[in-house]
Amino acid sequence: VAYAYIAYQTGYLKAHYPAEFMAANLTSERGEIKRVVELVAEAKKLDIDVLPPDVNTSTVYFSVLDGKITYGLSALKSIGEKAAMEIVRAREEGGPFKSIYDLTGRVDLRAVNRKTIEALIYAGAMDSLEGNRSQKYYAIDTALKYGQRLQDEMQAAQVSLFGESSGQSVMNEPPLELLPEWNEQMKLDKEKEFIGFYLTGHPLEPFRDEIEAISNEFYLDDPELPLPEIIRTGGLVNNFVQRYDQRNNPYAKFRFETLTHEFDVLAFKSYPKYKELLQEDSKIYIEGNLKVDKERDQLPVLFLNHATPLSDLREQKIRTLHLRIRNDEAFEENINKLKTLVPRYPGNKILYIHISYPKTNEPEKIIKVGSGVNAARELVAAMRKIVGQLNVWLS
Repeated sequence: VAYAYIAYQTGYLKAHYPAEFMAANLTSERGEIKRVVELVAEAKKLDIDVLPPDVNTSTVYFSVLDGKITYGLSALKSIGEKAAMEIVRAREEGGPFKSIYDLTGRVDLRAVNRKTIEALIYAGAMDSLEGNRSQKYYAIDTALKYGQRLQDEMQAAQVSLFGESSGQSVMNEPPLELLPEWNEQMKLDKEKEFIGFYLTGHPLEPFRDEIEAISNEFYLDDPELPLPEIIRTGGLVNNFVQRYDQRNNPYAKFRFETLTHEFDVLAFKSYPKYKELLQEDSKIYIEGNLKVDKERDQLPVLFLNHATPLSDLREQKIRTLHLRIRNDEAFEENINKLKTLVPRYPGNKILYIHISYPKTNEPEKIIKVGSGVNAARELVAAMRKIVGQLNVWLS
């Protein structure tokens, strides 16, 4: 009875306060990156935005701002609760930070040190401050010296010769050096290092639709489901090494990072065939036999059978494009927009239109469109502008 009551309560909270419910879950699981990744993915499926960490909006833990989840500062690597609490305290007392110098001049530098500021910059949590990440990183030492000197002068000025409190000190902030921003890949790599996963962007994002349409990784997340013999998914090749077996035959081992999981992959007999594809940072689709050791806390292992470039996946594996449209006041207008849009993208994929009836609760109708389409990214993006992000998908 108690378990059922708790299940009812959590179900109610998730249904009526989804952002707050997910933020609370993220806070409780903030030390387990794998769970954080799963919860962020679940929030996105609920159409809840998870904002990147920001010294001007984030709190110590995950919270909600205007219906969106703000990333908790204490969940970042190299930033403990003490540092996060100090940053939030200084912001609440003095208002939003304007620059890296403003921040170092207002926080207790015993709690917020160089390591903390590095982590904040790498994680993108100081993007709302003046300058790009490269400029702020280069300015760290100068900013720490500036902040310490400013605080020393303010402390010395607290009591004048006559015992009057002034607490004011005027120091001009040094200018930031004119430096180019880091490239996008470096920014993403550093975000992943200090957040624990890709949050603001992902190298696989352009391929998300086809990966989610084809991947069967979800079997790994539900203990009630039987594990498949073969895993199909797309991802990034990391930590690639070529080795030789006892017969001096080459084989490959690498870490494979997908949108939601990580695998250790071994390529033996398949290696000569896919050798050109199996390179560090390659974006590929793979199929492999799965091995999971439940007794040891290790990554699942895949024995590679097949590989193909992710750039070819949509054309090779996707068969159908689905679109859901609501039969409401905007129905006729949206249908006319689709009639103009779809013929511009002819191809060999089947288009299915799902018509929902929110007012009458009639069963959903599915219509197969006569002419084929090509499921181009441009078409999918244009459809989503008409009917919404979650109402267009591939299979």
